[in-house]
Amino acid sequence: MTSLRARVRALWRHDAVRLVVLVVYYEAIIVALVVIYGGARYQPPPFVYQGF
Repeated sequence: MTSLRARVRALWRHDAVRLVVLVVYYEAIIVALVVIYGGARYQPPPFVYQGF
């Protein structure tokens, strides 16, 4: 277990690995938001002031 932690820490020190992990993390968040809210339909009222 200790050697696994040491390997992960050694990998995390490299900027390229950190960049790839963070890009995948943020892309997963964006994909999740699109899946959750992507199908919503917004229909504004026919006249702008009708909603007030």
